[in-house]
Amino acid sequence: IEKFPEIAQRMAEEGHELGLHSNRHDYMQHMTKEEALDDLSECQSILTETTGVSARLFRPPGGLYSQDLLDASRELGLSIVFWSVDPHDWDKEKASQVLPYLLSHASAGDIVLMHDLTEHSVSAALSFIDTMYAKGYEFCTVSELAALSGETLSPGTYYNRWKLAARSWQSSSARTRSTKPPKASMATCPTIRRCARFRSCGRRRRMESAWLCRRCMATR
Repeated sequence: IEKFPEIAQRMAEEGHELGLHSNRHDYMQHMTKEEALDDLSECQSILTETTGVSARLFRPPGGLYSQDLLDASRELGLSIVFWSVDPHDWDKEKASQVLPYLLSHASAGDIVLMHDLTEHSVSAALSFIDTMYAKGYEFCTVSELAALSGETLSPGTYYNRWKLAARSWQSSSARTRSTKPPKASMATCPTIRRCARFRSCGRRRRMESAWLCRRCMATR
């Protein structure tokens, strides 16, 4: 955040849900509770100072945790969020396998873990989003996904997916007209990169697909 404050600010302004990922990206399963509290408190302070956002979610590096880390998270009011679909998109040697893996493993209620470290991650994410959207899926934040399941996120508790009732997000009248499946969640949004395919239009931004941000829908 200190190195790229403008990206963090942009994410907050566009409505993405921001969470903590540690201050130094150390593996935290061997930290004492006090060490974890210091790390997460510093990370929270930097995030809030930069974006005005106080995070409620936390994903430890590598998905590694301990009881001390759970206790520290609970004390700071942080729910721990993992993932249910991991395509290992960071591995350049598996670039061609990322999209097929996503399409064969992701379903309603899943949390997909992706990164913005390589170009193939971004291109795979774009294709995945378009394909899932065409199938009737929608993407949402982790908190929205939990709400759709009827569950309230609890500090110090870890989550990696939710089981959603069929079309639980639709109104009763819409259920009789539509067969769209419920929402899934992207753990990382590919729009972090300033890709030429994107233009700024609020919370969600796509030129080629049918995505519309809330502001665009209101003025369409």
